[in-house]
Amino acid sequence: MDTIYYHFRSFYGDTLHDFLAGFDCSYNHVPENNQFVNLGIYTLLCSTLCVILFYYIINHPRFNRLWSWVIMLIIVFAVSVIIGYDLAYTDLNNGAIPNCFLVNENGEYLIKESHCWYLGVANGILSVVAAITLSFTIKWGSRNCKNTPC
Repeated sequence: MDTIYYHFRSFYGDTLHDFLAGFDCSYNHVPENNQFVNLGIYTLLCSTLCVILFYYIINHPRFNRLWSWVIMLIIVFAVSVIIGYDLAYTDLNNGAIPNCFLVNENGEYLIKESHCWYLGVANGILSVVAAITLSFTIKWGSRNCKNTPC
């Protein structure tokens, strides 16, 4: 999971990425507590549940439209943004992030609340990609919505 989020690190910050990947302040040891694994599992679970809900539980002819599928993707995106934000902000707010990750030598903050939101947006983008991929994979078993989105 870390390699997927690694590509977004310039968006939400290298420092937040290093902390969530489990590095210590000296950057000399192998990461131990990689939080990206949990974040990826929650994101994939959210995408999977929404896609299954759309194609197999709701599965109504009224929802066999592109707009209903887009609404499902918006819900997946919003929930995943909150999951990503909450993961990072909880550590920031509770003081779980070591000071060496928070402040540089000049006293400037390296991780702010905005970085937590950016991580959430990156997580939302990844969840939408996962939901689209899952949609094209499992939609064929749906009785009423198998032609959505195409």
